[in-house]
Amino acid sequence: MSGFRALLIALVIVLAAYAGGLLTVNPPQDKKTSVPVIKEEIKESESASTTPTKDTGHSTSTKETPLSVVKKSSETPTVGETIVLVKKDLPAPPPPPVDFEKINEYARDALVNIICVPKSGGLDSVSGSGIIIDKKGVILTNAHIAQYFLLSDFLACIIRTGSPATARYEAVLLYIPNKWIEENASNIVAENPQGTGESDYAFLLISKALNGGVLPQEFPFLLLEEADVQKSNQALVAGYPAGFLGGLTIFNNLYAISSVVTIRDVFTFVTDTIDIFSVGGNLLAQKGASGGAIVNKDSKVVGIVTTATSEAQTADRDLRAVSSSYILRNFFEYKNISLNKFLEKDLLAEVSLFKEGEFPHLSSLLENEILK
Repeated sequence: MSGFRALLIALVIVLAAYAGGLLTVNPPQDKKTSVPVIKEEIKESESASTTPTKDTGHSTSTKETPLSVVKKSSETPTVGETIVLVKKDLPAPPPPPVDFEKINEYARDALVNIICVPKSGGLDSVSGSGIIIDKKGVILTNAHIAQYFLLSDFLACIIRTGSPATARYEAVLLYIPNKWIEENASNIVAENPQGTGESDYAFLLISKALNGGVLPQEFPFLLLEEADVQKSNQALVAGYPAGFLGGLTIFNNLYAISSVVTIRDVFTFVTDTIDIFSVGGNLLAQKGASGGAIVNKDSKVVGIVTTATSEAQTADRDLRAVSSSYILRNFFEYKNISLNKFLEKDLLAEVSLFKEGEFPHLSSLLENEILK
């Protein structure tokens, strides 16, 4: 009878616990006292959300905000006391530091030096920079560098990579804005040509490996950033500056240089678009760095070096770049196709179409200036 009475008392305790809202599922027992573990009640938030994270390029869900324990009475709860957990507002953790060392590795892999050597008199050797922006070997550079690919009777141009720059490839002109050639053809013979950066971009296509080499199936490349740059953001600039080097050094010992910069000012050619931006004084503010890449914290190209002011010291100059967002808008305006869709085409066929179409006209504009 005593055993039955003990069982009845236990059943009453369980029912009373259920009525009080303390739901337990197979609660562990304290071996010393056999006191049931008290279930904790959690005060849930009104809503949950997911937040895209731009730093990695992937969308992730936000983690639950850490919960802090608030006890109703004492530090040590008594049997039957409810422990309530409520959300505590904590400051967001700081973003992870930008790994510019890794970004520099990516940029250096996709960076190229473009060097053109005269076949005859009339023009000097030219050295510039560029960045591969597609796995097919598409190089983004300045129009004032790529224009020399219209002058195959006057110059021989090759693509070099590495540091020091080593001859690796031949390339052909894929696209250059007609407007830039038509408005700047006379600068082909100028010692210190001037420009604003407007329409100053072009695309080359790597077409052949030198010295019996084989073209890779895929080239290292960096994507273009579609969004506008923002003032005060940091970025990495990389190129092959050669303004203070002699001819032999440029040919035999030209090294890539890169550094972290801050976006200082932004400019527009129209009304409210960001077309040109500046990064202040920098060692790359010299000849040869034109076409060099400016890469953001997401390892995307936000612009290419195009102009610099002319102070004596590079630290005093203002290095400026044409923005990738401008390049994408301008390309679509003239080609009536997005750059991404264009790059999906048979690019060698596009080169042939260009040679049969705009190439002779643009080439003749430059040749006329040389032969004056």
